[in-house]
Amino acid sequence: VLFYCDVPEEAKLFAAQRGIPALVLLRQAEGMSYLTINDYESESQLLEYLYALGHRKILFAGNETGERYRAYRSFVERHGLSYCRCVLFSAFDFKNRDRMRELIENGQLPFTAIVCERDEMAISLLYVLDSLGFRVPEDVSVAGYDDLPMAAACTPTLTTIHHNYREIAREAVDFLTAHGQERWEKVYVHPVVVRDSTGPSKQ
Repeated sequence: VLFYCDVPEEAKLFAAQRGIPALVLLRQAEGMSYLTINDYESESQLLEYLYALGHRKILFAGNETGERYRAYRSFVERHGLSYCRCVLFSAFDFKNRDRMRELIENGQLPFTAIVCERDEMAISLLYVLDSLGFRVPEDVSVAGYDDLPMAAACTPTLTTIHHNYREIAREAVDFLTAHGQERWEKVYVHPVVVRDSTGPSKQ
């Protein structure tokens, strides 16, 4: 089992020639079996949920790379939204407070929701926003991604995307138990878990 990596062609050839069952987890691999997650569709579901709550100014917190950011840009273009901004925050970094303060305009946040690339980043921003006097979700909604255990334990509890890693692991075991005789190509789209950190837009 290869986890979240690009597989060199020589490794694919080695496994094929020797009849070794090979499975790539969390990454599509041409010519090999894989089980992965469609981050684009999962993130799109989360953004559409916020749109249904009336949010039209959504900040993306994360890197300007990857499928989650691509889903954000497509969402903005699809709905013809004027606000489109990406800011990189770090998980539990003391500099996050300064970065957030720089975004404040006339004492107000210029966005009504923040979609974070990872749960750790979102939870960090919950504390930052509270320290700056902003209420979640009354003043701004915050959502994460991954549904880590801490997402259900923080205050407020975090809306996020749930990854069913147990199901993926179970299917990986099934693949290996079957000795990899058949090609497996499965892509998961995981659901939005709605908790207390998101609510209707007030603007």
